[in-house]
Amino acid sequence: MVNWLWSGVLLASSFYFYWQSQSKAKERDRYRSIVEMQEELILCWSKVDYCVTYANPAVYNLFQSDLVGQNIFSWIDRTDQERVKQKLMGLDLSSPQVKYKCRVILPDRSVHWQVWNHYLVSPKEVHAVGRDITENHLIEETLERFENRNRALIESIPDSMFIVDRGGNFIDFHARLPQEKIYRHLKEFPCFTPISDRILKLIDITLATQQLQTIEFSDPKTDTYYEARLVPSGQNEVMMLVRDITDRKQSEAIAIALRQEQEINQLQQHFLP
Repeated sequence: MVNWLWSGVLLASSFYFYWQSQSKAKERDRYRSIVEMQEELILCWSKVDYCVTYANPAVYNLFQSDLVGQNIFSWIDRTDQERVKQKLMGLDLSSPQVKYKCRVILPDRSVHWQVWNHYLVSPKEVHAVGRDITENHLIEETLERFENRNRALIESIPDSMFIVDRGGNFIDFHARLPQEKIYRHLKEFPCFTPISDRILKLIDITLATQQLQTIEFSDPKTDTYYEARLVPSGQNEVMMLVRDITDRKQSEAIAIALRQEQEINQLQQHFLP
């Protein structure tokens, strides 16, 4: 009777462990199938020798080769290798995650940008998830070049530039006009305060007609003359370029004075004996 019961226990235990191993195998297969369907680049590598132990199909499709057995630094651009190496060497149980961006060299010698997250899952094993960001990186570089170029152009222009909405609020500006603080509205800027209502009307006209509008004004305190040009810059905003035209006004005044003097001299010669 005891032998029969013991045999039953052994049989039940064997069945349980068999069922458990089968369940774990199914779970591993399910996990593996999920990993292999991912578009992200997924690697497993050894912390001992930095060699790849697993690479999902997305990695194979990108590199056109099985990276298993290769050192993870072998495809990283030399410029970034030392920086990446220092980060990965720092992986330990107290700091089990590392993220970085680097350049990689593909078999066709093209350079791609990738972002990688590495996770230390055991003292000797690391799992890594990567994403190719080459297209986004190139777009960012292009935008940065345009921004730098536009900034250089703006810095080289002697005019003050303001983006103003329909209500006279400053959205953005690059001012060369004398100012003691940052102003938020036309009426706060001493230079514009006397003509703020006229400028607000011009803003409405500019937005309604989508045509360039100009206005000249002066600052009596500094005896300085300005010209403001307003052009549409969006549905409810205009760009206002303000230029110091004092030299031009002074030249015009001198020219007028000389012309008047010449006219007086001609009259004197004509009427005086």
